[in-house]
Amino acid sequence: MDKLKGLGLAVVGAVLIFVFAIPQYKILQSPAQDIYEINANEITEGTHITGNIDFIYDYYATESREEKTLGITTSTENDTSRWYIFPVYGESVEDPKYLTVRVSPEDYYTVDKIVEETWAYLNGEADSFGQTTYAIDARAVKLDDELLQLYYDWYGAEYKAEAEEYLTPYVLVPVTEMNIILIMGVLGIVLIIAGLVMLLWKKKKVEPNYTPETYTPETYTPETYDRYK
Repeated sequence: MDKLKGLGLAVVGAVLIFVFAIPQYKILQSPAQDIYEINANEITEGTHITGNIDFIYDYYATESREEKTLGITTSTENDTSRWYIFPVYGESVEDPKYLTVRVSPEDYYTVDKIVEETWAYLNGEADSFGQTTYAIDARAVKLDDELLQLYYDWYGAEYKAEAEEYLTPYVLVPVTEMNIILIMGVLGIVLIIAGLVMLLWKKKKVEPNYTPETYTPETYTPETYDRYK
């Protein structure tokens, strides 16, 4: 049982290091590309992107979280993340693409203000946009099927072909901070060492040189007692 636990700890430690810590460190150290200079058609999983977004249409999805105990909902957090859509460029300015950015509640005010300025400009109510910007330091992650469907619903079912043509199917999420990467790496190393110790540890076992079936206590008589004087 101890060896099985040790193997489990070692596997978890290896996952923390090789699946999370090292890939995130590589992304963080990779050269960042500006959001308005990169060719959106070249964005792939893990692309490191920075810049200031100044033109955003709207959000098309929100996230809520529930905590359950024994199947009963004990708490609910509404609107814990939003997925906003904004335009970027493909091969040129004449090749518009849409990209998604995930935004946390603390940034809703700023991003919603950009949305207001965007539509004021598009509706002819303002001569310019970009008074407010949203700074990002992010990595690209593939949109899952659920978010893709929500995007198509937001765009309109009758325009799905156009929505697919313009979409860059990635979402920008904040890069993992260096201190979190270090914590994951150190924890992974500790778990691997603990697992290896459990795998290699040999327990000492002291055994009697007789078996209960063959052991017969010595009967003391005056004669045997004299031997121990």
